[in-house]
Amino acid sequence: MGQLQPLQMKDKLISFTLLILALFIQCPELHAQRKSGKADKEIKEKIIEMGLSDQKYRPFIGFGTSDKKKVDSIRRLSLKKINAYTQGINSDSLKYDALLTQYKSLQWKSDSLNAIDLKSMIKTSGWPVVNKKLTGHLAKILLHMQDDWIKEMYPILKDEAKSGRMKPLMLANMYDKYLIRNKKPALYNTLLFIGRDGKISESVPEDYELTNNARVEIGLKPLKRRASN
Repeated sequence: MGQLQPLQMKDKLISFTLLILALFIQCPELHAQRKSGKADKEIKEKIIEMGLSDQKYRPFIGFGTSDKKKVDSIRRLSLKKINAYTQGINSDSLKYDALLTQYKSLQWKSDSLNAIDLKSMIKTSGWPVVNKKLTGHLAKILLHMQDDWIKEMYPILKDEAKSGRMKPLMLANMYDKYLIRNKKPALYNTLLFIGRDGKISESVPEDYELTNNARVEIGLKPLKRRASN
């Protein structure tokens, strides 16, 4: 007496299972949060990995030497002296540095893999909203994307910037560098230039209206028109 019969026990188990399923369906955010938390961790770890590979050989290539001690020594110089050093690099002599040639090949492969991973990340989850340090990694990675990648991803990234997920300055820097590299005028006019004397200067937009409309569209402030000399 007071014990459930086998059939009653089965009914109770079915009812309990249905109750759990109902709660799960009504509260999908509980599952989503767990899944999202795992995904966020994986994304952050991936960005760290990409950031390291982005800079693994780039200092050697930028300073034109495979000598790590020399690279570390140059890094300790002032910006003006670093600029003067890089301006004086003889590109013809670099081809005799076999290790540096290998570094260039390895860095190109790393950049190609980063391009694939970043595109997948954006198309799957949107632009990753992460802390300042990881955002810095992404900013550097973006500047090293190839032209075909930028052509394909620019409209998508533009929407991400307009939505507020991506910092508009990151998009603008990437796209302006791409345009200048292809002998076209900058659109957003965000890049700074370093002269041979080490002084930093800003360029003047060719078309203020075009530039300011583009800047405002993605969330940047319009530029003030400079008085002509």
